[in-house]
Amino acid sequence: MCRASAACGRSKAVYYDRSELLLSETSLNDPVQHVAGLVAERAKRSATFLVGIGGGVASGKSTFAANLAAELARRGMTAQVISLDGYLKSNAVLQAAGLAHRKGFPESFDVVRLVADVEQMRAGKPVRVPVYDHAANDVVEAETAVEPGGVLILEGVVALGAELVPLLDFKVFLDTDLEVARARYEARVLRVSALDPAHPLNAIPPEHRVSVLNTVWVEVNLKNFSEHIAPTRDTADVAVPF
Repeated sequence: MCRASAACGRSKAVYYDRSELLLSETSLNDPVQHVAGLVAERAKRSATFLVGIGGGVASGKSTFAANLAAELARRGMTAQVISLDGYLKSNAVLQAAGLAHRKGFPESFDVVRLVADVEQMRAGKPVRVPVYDHAANDVVEAETAVEPGGVLILEGVVALGAELVPLLDFKVFLDTDLEVARARYEARVLRVSALDPAHPLNAIPPEHRVSVLNTVWVEVNLKNFSEHIAPTRDTADVAVPF
């Protein structure tokens, strides 16, 4: 069953390119190259060019971002990927604030630091960004250096949030079928938890784990998507199913 996705009912991949004002059909392998072409043309005008890649949980943001960076590198450009998951508040902070059940929602992010860091990136200054460990299911005491210049690709559920949109040069929304995303989410969590005995999912009896993941998907991920993520599609320069 397909819920609340603009991609529902499509038999072919379709992307809307707002910058060219046309609707096109394409294979699933072409959107990265198409976006890379648009970014490459526009990035020539800037020493630092910021790209935001937004979409729901498991829409393919990190994969699309990595592929986009690789394609830009193939074209002789410098590109770095910055995951915005690192700006999530720690589990301890969320728990203390009564927001553990809202993880992934806008209020669960350190938006003040996020905006400040992106402003520094835009100004062409080096930044050290926080890191989220998916195996630990929490932010960790580590930082990643982001060097100034080139194309900086910011990916995450808040990448197209109201606070960041004015700072971005190009915006991409991954308009993924939600049933496809749900399956990816479930497979990803089960895979990560299988590799880490300390993962929170392993505290749940095996026969109940899929049910718990489905509950989280509906009550957290889908709710967040409907209320906060889906509306950001209208701010994107390009919307792509992936």
